[in-house]
Amino acid sequence: MLFDFLLFLFLIVCASCAFVLVLTWMKQRENHPTDSQEQAALRRELAQLRERVQTLEKIVTDSRYDLSREIETL
Repeated sequence: MLFDFLLFLFLIVCASCAFVLVLTWMKQRENHPTDSQEQAALRRELAQLRERVQTLEKIVTDSRYDLSREIETL
């Protein structure tokens, strides 16, 4: 009889701890974006930076672009 009570008490404590752990995990998951969301944001940023670099390469490699003449006019 005492063993049954102790077993019941132990199971209640374990269930309570598991419940608290699950709640903590769910709160933390809501506060932090998932890795896939971060990766998607980084991919978008990388694509934007690549576009900018391509634009700058076009400007610099353009035959009409003469840096020394632009500097002299300043």
